[in-house]
Amino acid sequence: MPMSAVLENTAKTKTPKQWLPGLITSVMFLIVCLSWGTTWLGIKIAVESVPPLTSAGLRFLIAFPLFLCFARVRREPILFPRESRWFFVFVTLSYFSVPYYLLNYGEMHVSSGLTALLFSCMPVFILIFSALFLRERIYFSQVVGIGIGFGSLYMIIRSQGLHLDHAEFFGVLAILTAAIMHALCYVITKQKGSAISVITYNTLPIGIAGLMLFVAGLWFETPTFEDITLRSWSALFYLGLVASVGGFIVYFMLLKRLSPIILSFVFIIFPVFAVIIGAWYEGVALSRDLMLYSAILLAGFAITKLPIEKLLAKKIEPSTTTREQHGCPSSHRPGTDLRPRRPLLPRRVLRFRFRRWQRVPGQQYPERTAPQKPRQVPTQRGQRLHLCRGRHPAAEQGDAQRQPGGGDLPLAPGCRRLFQR
Repeated sequence: MPMSAVLENTAKTKTPKQWLPGLITSVMFLIVCLSWGTTWLGIKIAVESVPPLTSAGLRFLIAFPLFLCFARVRREPILFPRESRWFFVFVTLSYFSVPYYLLNYGEMHVSSGLTALLFSCMPVFILIFSALFLRERIYFSQVVGIGIGFGSLYMIIRSQGLHLDHAEFFGVLAILTAAIMHALCYVITKQKGSAISVITYNTLPIGIAGLMLFVAGLWFETPTFEDITLRSWSALFYLGLVASVGGFIVYFMLLKRLSPIILSFVFIIFPVFAVIIGAWYEGVALSRDLMLYSAILLAGFAITKLPIEKLLAKKIEPSTTTREQHGCPSSHRPGTDLRPRRPLLPRRVLRFRFRRWQRVPGQQYPERTAPQKPRQVPTQRGQRLHLCRGRHPAAEQGDAQRQPGGGDLPLAPGCRRLFQR
């Protein structure tokens, strides 16, 4: 076979390895966006014949066995650490129990697409809570993004013809409250529960929350299971198996392939899928105003995730590797000479002067003397032979020294002085 054919075959075999990982990552990213984008339509179908408390509880009870098997396969503990038991109660109530009941209640009065757009405000609340609890800095561009997002959200509600009567107002308020509670839980998790694995964080809280919601639904709502339609049962199983477990597993795998900043844009992209799928299911045409204001809303919230000031700072400052190569600290002013300069005085003199500056006047200090190293006299014959490689001329005349370890061996003058000391 000629060499050209061999090169063509190797090029053909190497080409799929280059684009295949990127294709797999793109497909996984699309799966997460689709599974979480269709969640809102699934909730809308489920609450058609199932009350909100019972619907949320059944969804989590369906998902809990699969989460338990996934934790078993990964050999992850399902119990929180003993010192984080209060945090376990907080996650169970403020992340799973109350918010998902509020979402189910809100979708009884608000469309699925608008619910997804309202819930997409969560990154804004995360930014606010991070500034309050984690003392993180808020940039001016992020404030502008928050203003753009909420302004366009108001225009979306107005363009959709919501008059915000009693039921619609409480539906919108319930969805926004669920977004606020999720944002608070994310920030507290970053502060207190960063050492807990993702599987442990979800498995047991989702099971206990499902049991609590189901029991509360049986007590307060008294549902009749004969009236639950096949569509609602299908939506509940889809929410429990695909949207919760499947989306979570794929998202967990994407954490190893993408950076957290890029992956966080899932929360901005899936509302687009939710709006399109919800309009298709309800048979409503997408108006220009809705598409325009939705694009402005998501752009404003994207600015809150990637502030312009940070991007400009990364372009202006020199790279860290260049600074380290030249021995320059990370706070060095860009544009100056990065080569290390030789000090005017030796380091010992500088250290001595610095200590003199730290001394309190009028107080006596002991003079520091250099420690004296103890002299080690070799006792083994091999060490003496190594030190005394030369042969003294007096040895030829019979003037030999007695070794400390025994035996006669002529020694050089330096070794003789060493043994005399």
